[in-house]
Amino acid sequence: MADQAAALRQLLRDEDPATVALIKHELVTAGSASRPVLRQLLGDPDISVASHVRDVLAEIDSSDARSRFEQLCPRVRSLAELEEATWLLAQVFLPGLETPPYVQILDDWGRALKEQLASASNANGRVQSLVQFFTQELKLRGNTQNYYDLRNLLLPCVIDSRLGIPTTLSLIYIFVGERAGEVVHGINLPGHFLIRFEDHLLDPFLQGRELAKRDYLEILAQPEEELGKDGLAANPRTMLLQVLNNLWHILEDEEDSQQRGLVFGWLQSMRS
Repeated sequence: MADQAAALRQLLRDEDPATVALIKHELVTAGSASRPVLRQLLGDPDISVASHVRDVLAEIDSSDARSRFEQLCPRVRSLAELEEATWLLAQVFLPGLETPPYVQILDDWGRALKEQLASASNANGRVQSLVQFFTQELKLRGNTQNYYDLRNLLLPCVIDSRLGIPTTLSLIYIFVGERAGEVVHGINLPGHFLIRFEDHLLDPFLQGRELAKRDYLEILAQPEEELGKDGLAANPRTMLLQVLNNLWHILEDEEDSQQRGLVFGWLQSMRS
């Protein structure tokens, strides 16, 4: 293994960029089999070698995440599977991303939310506590300035910026709520995505604003088929479909047709 690492180090130090690019491509193609020797060079004193190694490992991780996402995508049924799918999706678009720190953040938020809700004396107080936690303490809100930014659909980016679109913001409410032992429903309305908590409809995009009664009655008056076959409540599979549909629309104006092709394939696998 040491001899392999030394040989690879020499190749990655080649002065010809085309040679280095070819070696990196072959390492990515080899996939996980390349990891042991690559990890030996992560701390290489030659900055360029270490940089090349990080690039290759990131691409391998992204490729692995894509394969796992494609296997999971059609069979998502539970919130645990939905959350796993969101982490894998982020790793596909953010090569090299480490997701455990973000899982830990949601765990911490779940514990904090549980403590905050415990002090509420009734259902209305619990709703107010939940909204205050997410909007005032965490400062989660809709990205009104750059709605069609790809990062709005990648959960780690939403956690970092505290900005997102209705679907991803709702997912954070749902995942954190579950960690706190609470049931937060995703509500897939025509043209918008909300959450329901204690029979209150809340809009995470508008900092937890409660849907007015007149708006709620207007929505319920719509034909059943317009509300979807599952009615108002969205199951994990429906929520993942919503994320992928949003992703497809955001990528429509992008030049990278490969990414659009990926998303189209995922959508087809879920609809078949």
